Amino acid sequence: MDLYSAVSGLVNWVVGGLFGLVEGLGLRGPVVVFLRDLYGSLEHAIITAVVAILVLVVGLLMVVLMLWIERKLIGRLADRRATMLGIRGIGRGTGAIQLFADAIKLFVKEDLAPKKADRHVFAAGPSILVASSVLVLVAIPMSEGFAASDLDGGLIFAMAVFGFAPFAVFLSGWSANNKYTLIGGMRSATQMISCEIPFLLSLVGVVILAGSFRLVDIVHMQGELWFIVLQPIAFVVYFIAMISEIERIPFDLPEAEAELVEGWQTEYSGLKFAFAMMSGYIRGYVGCALGVLLFFGGWSSPVPAYSVALPWGGEFSGPVPELWFLMKVLLLFMVLVWVRAALGRVRVDQIVNLGWKRLLPLALFNIALTVAFLIFAPELESDTLAMGVAFSVPSLFLVAMFWKWGWFR
Repeated sequence: MDLYSAVSGLVNWVVGGLFGLVEGLGLRGPVVVFLRDLYGSLEHAIITAVVAILVLVVGLLMVVLMLWIERKLIGRLADRRATMLGIRGIGRGTGAIQLFADAIKLFVKEDLAPKKADRHVFAAGPSILVASSVLVLVAIPMSEGFAASDLDGGLIFAMAVFGFAPFAVFLSGWSANNKYTLIGGMRSATQMISCEIPFLLSLVGVVILAGSFRLVDIVHMQGELWFIVLQPIAFVVYFIAMISEIERIPFDLPEAEAELVEGWQTEYSGLKFAFAMMSGYIRGYVGCALGVLLFFGGWSSPVPAYSVALPWGGEFSGPVPELWFLMKVLLLFMVLVWVRAALGRVRVDQIVNLGWKRLLPLALFNIALTVAFLIFAPELESDTLAMGVAFSVPSLFLVAMFWKWGWFR
């Protein structure tokens, strides 16, 4: 049963029970008839709204969990215990309460704006940033039946909306009428131009192998062998460009959060600053989720199907695909945290060189390699092991040559 069918059954059961209760009390006038007709005409819209809200809630809960994991993991990597704030008996020593304390602090802080700022654009920037980040969640399936939508061009939709955020960052930095925020916006534009093209080209090989832009079809094509084996170069380009797209360390040039001046966010406070911070973690979740769907088999599980008898009767059937998907997303996010803890920020010229002179040639080489194998050795498509070896060997040889030439320095 898919998510829409499950929500449809639940909503119809609740609404049917309410109407039955009303009629049982003897209320059968024209108002009840009108409400029944109104629900019948709006049933699809109501169910769709409930599905979207459910997917949004799961995504936001994942954002909260990722924020807690990042704080604790960075603390361990830095040989400290990180935040420990909790309530006696409820999360004591875990730091879970710190998240809510920070949220309350940001919500109650005064919301200020510079005197000479373009107030409309200044207020719209963080809103556009959050809205574009949340909108991508609609196209992210957590399993074959747990998705707000099943678009044929889901990958194109996700990439189009995902790449819109740097424009909101640039508008926010420009509208504050502050030289530091303007520099942050210009850094964002430079970073976007340098890494956006390799980011998109890294997905071409995956689309060629899957033959579809539908994310569910891409996951199904990885039933026997994940694309991380067939497209290792594409994953490296995607991963580096994805860090740049979500503007995390070492590519946090627009924010420059390690400096005294907070980049394009310098003039933001209160709820607007909270929106800007939240959008960064939402985009981090979306980037990791797309990476899992494209390269790590999505919700596919290495554990075979099983069933466990429950003490109160019945049985539990597993594995649960949604849990496997979320576990993979969190593992990939932990790699992002490790990169943040291990590396320092790059310079503007370094990220430009990385995008144009490193990632772009690698993405083009991966496309050429994929097309060459499918044209000159089409029989490899029927043998996943041979295809994996055929893609991995040239990739490893290329890495060895580049390392010898000092190309990564």
